[in-house]
Amino acid sequence: MQNQQTPWFYKNKCLLAGLILSITAQNALAQNWNLIWSDEFNGSISSDWVFETGNGSGGWGNNELEYYRRENTTVENGMLVITARQENYGGFNYTSSRLKTQGKKSFRYGKIEARISTPSAAGTWPAFWMLGSNINNVGWPACGEIDIMEHVNDSPQIHGTLHWQDNNGNYASYGGNTSADVTGFHVYGIEWDENAIRWLVDGNQYHETNIAGGVNGTGEFHNEFFILLNLAIGGNWPGFNIDNTVFPAQMKVDWVRVYQREDNNGGGGGGGTNDLPKTIEAETFSAMSGVQTETTSDTGGGENVGWIDNGDWLAYNAITIPATGDYTLEYRVASPGGGQLSLDLNAGSIALGNASIPATGGWQNWQTISQTVHIDAGTYNLGIYALTGGWNLNWIRLSSANTTPAFSITQEAEDYSLMQGIQSEATSDDGGGQNVGWVDAGDWLTYPVEIPSNGTYRVEYRVASPAGGTLSLDSDAGGTTYGSVDIPSTGGWQNWETINHTVQLRAGTHTFGIYAVTGGWNLNWWRITRIDG
Repeated sequence: MQNQQTPWFYKNKCLLAGLILSITAQNALAQNWNLIWSDEFNGSISSDWVFETGNGSGGWGNNELEYYRRENTTVENGMLVITARQENYGGFNYTSSRLKTQGKKSFRYGKIEARISTPSAAGTWPAFWMLGSNINNVGWPACGEIDIMEHVNDSPQIHGTLHWQDNNGNYASYGGNTSADVTGFHVYGIEWDENAIRWLVDGNQYHETNIAGGVNGTGEFHNEFFILLNLAIGGNWPGFNIDNTVFPAQMKVDWVRVYQREDNNGGGGGGGTNDLPKTIEAETFSAMSGVQTETTSDTGGGENVGWIDNGDWLAYNAITIPATGDYTLEYRVASPGGGQLSLDLNAGSIALGNASIPATGGWQNWQTISQTVHIDAGTYNLGIYALTGGWNLNWIRLSSANTTPAFSITQEAEDYSLMQGIQSEATSDDGGGQNVGWVDAGDWLTYPVEIPSNGTYRVEYRVASPAGGTLSLDSDAGGTTYGSVDIPSTGGWQNWETINHTVQLRAGTHTFGIYAVTGGWNLNWWRITRIDG
C-alpha cells in the first residue's frame, strides 16, 4: 500500500544499482529473537490499533473503490477478520477496514510478522505493511514505506517492497515477489536490522534490500515505523474489474508479532520493561489528578495530555531502571506561555529535579525538552508534577545518558569561526570555561562541522536567560534552515538548562549558524548527536 496522498503510478518497481544483496538465508535466520509485542486477537482487538475511516484523498491516493469502516472488522475464533462487502455506503459501492498502530506502537528494527489468509479474486488488494512514524512531519515517500505483504487480484504472486525518497529528493522503490496460495494461512514477515531488510514467507527468505549507512538515500529505514493492515477493493494497481461473486471477502489475521534480537540491535518503541530507550505515551498514565486527554497534531498522531493546572500530576507504574547510572528524560511539550514540571519517583519519596517548559507558540506547537538525572537500579512509580501549569504533554522518553551515540560532537559556544555582536565571559556552569553572552536580536555565530552521514540528529543548546528568547539554526549562510527553538526563562544569566530539537542533516562539511531571533540569553555549548542509527 502507499500513503493516501501519492498516486499509484509512482509505485512502479525500480531496480536500483547496488541495492540488491545476495540472498543469505542461513545467516538471516540463525538469530535468537525475543518477543517484545504482539496481538493474538484472543477475544478482542487490543487498544494498540487505530481505525481509519472513509475513502481518503482520491481513494487513498490509489483511486480505491471502498469506504473503510470500523464495523467491517471483527474478532472470530481468535482471529482478526476484515470483511469487504459489496454495499452502498458513504457514496461508495464497497466497504472494508483499515487499521494501524500509529501513535500507539512503533518499532525500529526487529522481526515483524503475521499469520494471514486473504481472498484471491479480481479487484481484491490485501496488505500488511508499515509507514514511517514521522509521516505527519515529512510526508510520503520521505517517511519511508515497508510493504511486508501485498497481493492483487487472483495473482499467484505476493509482493514485498520498499518505497522512499532518495538522496536527490526523488521517489524510489525496490521490491521482490514469490509464489504463494494466499487463500491458505502463511506467515509473512521481514527481518530488519541496521544493514538490510529481508522478506520471508513461512520462514523462507525470498528478497533482501541493503540499507547499510543509508545507501541510495535509504536513511528513512533507520527510523521508527508503525504497522497497518487493510483489505482494499480496486485501484490503480489491481484495476477496476471487480469480481462481485467473491463478496463478502475476508482477510483473516491469526496474530501479529514483533521480536527483537537478543543482542539488542533490534527493536524499538513498545519493547519489554527493561528496554531502553523507552517511550511512554503521556495518556497511558496509571493514575492522575486534574488532567484530560485530547487528539494531538504532533508527529505520530494519537492523544496528548492537556488541561494541566498548577498541582496536577501524572503517575506511571512499574518503570524499570536496569542499572544504576545517569538517565536522560525527554518530554514532548507544547505551551502558549511556558510552565514548569518536576520529576519524582514513588509518590515523591525520591525527587529528581525540575524542568522549565518554554513557550512553544501554541497548544499544539511541539518541542522536546530534556533533563539528566541519576537513578539507582530498581522498579519505580514515576511521577510528573505541574509546578506551574498551562502546558500539554505528548510523551516521555527515558534513555541511558551513558550510551555512546554513533556520532556526537559538542561545540563550545566561544569557539565560533565568525560572529556578530556577542561577547564572552567566565561561566559558572559545570565544566567551567567561558560562555557567550550579550546576545541581542539579530546577533549570530557560525561553526564549521562535518556531518558523517544523512540522517536524523538531535541538536542541544546549553542556555541561560532571565526572561527567555528564541534562536534559529541554519547552515551555509542560511541556505538551509532547520527551524527555531524557544529559550525558557531559566531564572538568571548563569542558571543553565539544556533545550533541544530534532533535525534532518545531510552528509558533508557545513557551516552552521545560530541566529538570535530574539536576544537576552547566554549560550555555553551546543551539541549535535545522531539518533536514528
